[in-house]
Amino acid sequence: QKSTSQPDTSGLPKITQLVIEMTCKDLKTIDAHKYWGCINDQIQESKGSPSPDLSSLDRPMSDAIMKSCQFALGLGIENFNGCINENFIALMGGHL
Repeated sequence: QKSTSQPDTSGLPKITQLVIEMTCKDLKTIDAHKYWGCINDQIQESKGSPSPDLSSLDRPMSDAIMKSCQFALGLGIENFNGCINENFIALMGGHL
């Protein structure tokens, strides 16, 4: 059952909202229902792909991770969080 009503992303982390917006933005001008469908898919995806908590890192570290994953901003939340996770694990010396 695909939801075609306007989804609400207000409860999501700011960065997740940004990724979802970037991922679906091209559909916004083409087809509102497809756009909302894309947003809904991304919200579902974000539930299965939690964003790592970077709050344990100092600011330059978390900024560096964000920067290195900017390319993934429009590739969907799963790809973006995957990138963040990989960088986070690499920074931690391969251990979470």
